Amino acid sequence: MVHQLLHRNIDSEHRQGSYKELKFGLAYQYPDSRFLSHTSLRWNQRDSDDNPVKDRFLGLERGYLAYTDEQGRPLIQVGREYYEDDRGFVFHDGIDGIHVNQYWQTSWGQWHWRTIIGQQWHWTPNWLEVTSGQDSQLAYTGLKLVQDNREWQIYGLHRESEQQRISVGLRSSGNLASTTSYYWLEAVLQSGRDRQSRTVFAWGFDFGLVQPVTPRLFAIGGYAVGSGGEDDEQQRTFEQSGLNINTGWLGEGGAKLKYYGEILKPQLSNIRIATLGGRYQLHRKATAELLWHKYRSYTGAADSPDIGEAWDMIINYEPFDGLKLEFNLARYQPARTGAAQHLAYTELRYHF
Repeated sequence: MVHQLLHRNIDSEHRQGSYKELKFGLAYQYPDSRFLSHTSLRWNQRDSDDNPVKDRFLGLERGYLAYTDEQGRPLIQVGREYYEDDRGFVFHDGIDGIHVNQYWQTSWGQWHWRTIIGQQWHWTPNWLEVTSGQDSQLAYTGLKLVQDNREWQIYGLHRESEQQRISVGLRSSGNLASTTSYYWLEAVLQSGRDRQSRTVFAWGFDFGLVQPVTPRLFAIGGYAVGSGGEDDEQQRTFEQSGLNINTGWLGEGGAKLKYYGEILKPQLSNIRIATLGGRYQLHRKATAELLWHKYRSYTGAADSPDIGEAWDMIINYEPFDGLKLEFNLARYQPARTGAAQHLAYTELRYHF
């Protein structure tokens, strides 16, 4: 598969830039066996008017040898796999190591158990720079149940670098009961030791709903919070996985967007985020979304916990399979000081 993306960006200071990306992948099933090898390369280049030095990347996005089941699904993989969940809340990055999968079917639905032991980008991610990979060791195990109209998943993630954090999470998404309302849910508890060897006890929560109003109009609401605070004995500030990107889809039919805000793009850490908005189906293959975000600090000053608020508008158009055009407008207003920030960009993706 080859993937090309063109991206133009204008921020509050009216700087301009471009982003280009190209992907190429190759998979080979060995004759008369269940062994599969997969390799995909990614190249991208980012430049802007205020930085004459181009930011280039060329590296291995995926590269593994796998033993598959009768349906061609990998059971055991050795090497680099790139993980991306629907919302990018836990995974949106490459992991080098051993990956084990198991699948089975029951009357409840399709089950998928996954275990990963490895390192985030152990081998040099960018061949154009003389740098080593990250030294963050991780272990992950998760059990997912896929039903006709919803998914459930429980998981555990242990990361060890400058600090040790163990996260236990519950996530779910799909149709609410027997309705056409779409929901998403993330709930995570954390323990471990931080960089100062203090005990970690933290939590994160994110729930949202996409409610049909008419066949073409949908209301969107969400609330997310990441705990915060610390003292000499305990660290209570929640941290996401470090593999996340917080970019994904809010239900079916919409655009892929930064659901905590296009400009601020916060991590879910010591923050409360309320989101309200709507989606309108302009055409069978075109949508427009308008979202409002309100940011408040979890442990901010009692008299002024406000961080700011933002507006995002995203227009998404897919004229035919493989081609996607997106136009984004965003505004962020800090609560205390500073002028409002603005962002406008278009994005073109073409798969062939």
